[in-house]
Order: sequence, then C-alpha cells, then structure tokens
Amino acid sequence: MIVTALLAVATAFGGSRTYRSRPGASQRRMIGEGRSRNDGHPRAAHTAISDGADLRANLVWSLPDDFEWHDGYRRRSGIVHVDFQTRHRLPGDSGLWY
Repeated sequence: MIVTALLAVATAFGGSRTYRSRPGASQRRMIGEGRSRNDGHPRAAHTAISDGADLRANLVWSLPDDFEWHDGYRRRSGIVHVDFQTRHRLPGDSGLWY
C-alpha cells in the first residue's frame, strides 16, 4: 500500500521529489533476537525508491516509545523500544535502518 501510494505520487507529479512524513501508528510490538520488530515502513520506502520514486526523506513519528493519549504506554510508536520500568532502550529494526 505504501509503495503503491509513493509510486502514484511520483507518476502523478512527474517524478517530483517526495518528502514523506510518516504517520504515527501505535502497535503491540514483538521483541525478539535483541531487537524490536517494526520494519515495514522503511522496507516499503526502500522498495518505492528502487522502483523509481524520488523519495528524499522518510521522517519518523517518534524516536523513543512514548505516552499515547488513547493507549497510554500499552502500545508503542517509536523506532526505539523503551522499557519504562528499567529505562533500557532497544533499537528496533526501523531504528537500525535509519
């Protein structure tokens, strides 16, 4: 879906430069192999660039996990996972990609 949208913008506007402000998406996240799993957006951006989109920036919603008004601390939105009890930070796949 993200790839299709980025390529549609590139086609509709004659290959113009695109700067994508990544929308926030809080989620329950899997932690495994020493990293947080959340790499769909960076992979989609890379695919769109490979397919011809002139994507100049793919900005993130939030660096660390933070408080979300609707979900509190239950769901995560940052590219760095924060353990709120120990304050330990663990880069996610998205964080490593950036």
